[in-house]
Amino acid sequence: MCKKRHVLAIGIVVLAVVGAVAASRFVLPPVLVVADSIDLGEVLPNQVIERALRIENRGWGRLRIHKMEGCCGCSVATQSPMEIAPRSEAFVVVRARTPNGYGSFQTKLMVTTNDPSRPAVTVAMRGEPSRSFRITPSSLQLGYVTAGTSMAQTVAVFAQSKDPIVVRTSAPYLSAELKSQGQDGSFAINLRVAENAPRGELNEYLLVSRGSGSQPAVLPISAVVERGIRVRPERVSFGAVGEGDDLLRTVRLEIIQPEWRSVEIQDVDQRCIRAELRRESEGRCSLRIMLDPSTMPAVLRSTIKVRAGSGDSISIPVVAARRSGTGNAATGM
Repeated sequence: MCKKRHVLAIGIVVLAVVGAVAASRFVLPPVLVVADSIDLGEVLPNQVIERALRIENRGWGRLRIHKMEGCCGCSVATQSPMEIAPRSEAFVVVRARTPNGYGSFQTKLMVTTNDPSRPAVTVAMRGEPSRSFRITPSSLQLGYVTAGTSMAQTVAVFAQSKDPIVVRTSAPYLSAELKSQGQDGSFAINLRVAENAPRGELNEYLLVSRGSGSQPAVLPISAVVERGIRVRPERVSFGAVGEGDDLLRTVRLEIIQPEWRSVEIQDVDQRCIRAELRRESEGRCSLRIMLDPSTMPAVLRSTIKVRAGSGDSISIPVVAARRSGTGNAATGM
């Protein structure tokens, strides 16, 4: 009788060990359930949209979210990694920023988990342009503009709301004034670039909304700001130079504003450069730039300053590199 009890006990222990080993080998996995797409509805340019994404674990193992990564203006407010218990769910906040222009918007969110059947899932996010508020054109390209001048632009605003149009700018040196409204919903906007606007490329925005509290639409504005004188080319490059090369470059100067009619060379910061200013006609000058390669450094980065009679000045970059005996130019130009 005692011997039978010992055998029974040993059998129970063996079954317990085998069961534990089998359980360790056949752990039930998590099961990820998540939407394939998120509908953002109607969207405006440069709008921040937040949506709640439901992530469900229908399995019997713990679901681990290794990473949630957005692209093209999409981000996730919830930190990862995170875990979801079996037969449970969680919500994460997904944030998307629409681009500046009008049109359909789409982006995506990548979710990586420990679900063996779906280790990586892509959630698409789509939005359509708002029919309640629309602006044409989608951007303003002003070309070359002179600091201290104004220009008229026509913008059509289509909105269901009857609140007054509010126009603001993204930079203190750029101002906008709403002038008149046409029967087709278009507005004349008077843009002014202040005299203290930085010279060179201008990339700013016009913020247009119906009422002061509504989400503004963003209208990109691009231009090149000139300060009373037009320089062509704006940058002088001699390239790789050596003895016997053509080391003369000519820059054309076109006078735009009266204060620049009296032009002179203010400064040349390298002794290897000689500059001469010649007046070709009323309102036009030429700047002749000559380079002496025997006295220039291996890599030349210089500027020539030209000054107006009013005291305003501009700088013209000059670059070159001395060619070595092997025919290669020094790097760093």
